[in-house]
Amino acid sequence: MQELLKNWWQLRTSTDATSRETAIQMESWLQGYEEYAMQQVDKICKLERKEWRKVIELKTLYFNNNNLTYLPAEIGNLQVLKTLYLDNNNLACLPAEIGNLQRLDWLVLENNNLTSIPAEIGNLQALEMLDLDNNNLTSLPAKIGNLQALKSLVLNNNNLTSLPAEIGSLQALESLVLNNNNLTSLPAEIGSLQALEMLYLNNNNLTSLPAKIGNLQALKSLYLNNNNLTSLPAKIGNLQALEYLHLDSNPIDETEQQRIRSLLPNCIIYF
Repeated sequence: MQELLKNWWQLRTSTDATSRETAIQMESWLQGYEEYAMQQVDKICKLERKEWRKVIELKTLYFNNNNLTYLPAEIGNLQVLKTLYLDNNNLACLPAEIGNLQRLDWLVLENNNLTSIPAEIGNLQALEMLDLDNNNLTSLPAKIGNLQALKSLVLNNNNLTSLPAEIGSLQALESLVLNNNNLTSLPAEIGSLQALEMLYLNNNNLTSLPAKIGNLQALKSLYLNNNNLTSLPAKIGNLQALEYLHLDSNPIDETEQQRIRSLLPNCIIYF
């Protein structure tokens, strides 16, 4: 069409009378084509608006197992979306607008290339499950502590070296999964997770645990395999609900093992 218009303009501006006459004849055809094209555009626009209404009413969206490298900001327009699967893609970042999904309760982002997550993630007040397995995260935003409905946080196989103190604000959290990271310590605030039942910290670089870990009154299973722990704080004995303690592949000597057993006589312990 662009080439046709170019030819028409050359004929229309020609000094040759025959060329100008040809251009005038072309104009009639072009006007008819323009009307037809506008009709088609109008149909497409109407279709898009109709389909868009359907899209913004989505409650579950599966974008997993694709080659997505980015997520458009318009994702934030899906105001009734409850479940979003984005696992097994190539996402390196998330738009801040993801924080607009006020009804979202399930977000799966495992197996991507995320190096960070936006602070706006803390706006997801309905979120109950956040899966960030197998990414390249080195830190978490402090705003993650705003997720008051969050029950499960999965962060296996990242590059986390520390956790924000605000993680202790996750009062509904029942399962915290942090296997295969580079954690060297835990914030004392982790002891504030009063609903926590499962804590996975296998394959990190922990050398000690905060005494306030003894405040986790709902904790049933604690996984600490393959760290650098030589001892546990005496407050570990306050974990009256603890059923399983995994301490395989830590440099804990026999004396300390006996001490830990005496602190937790009703717990099954693996050294």
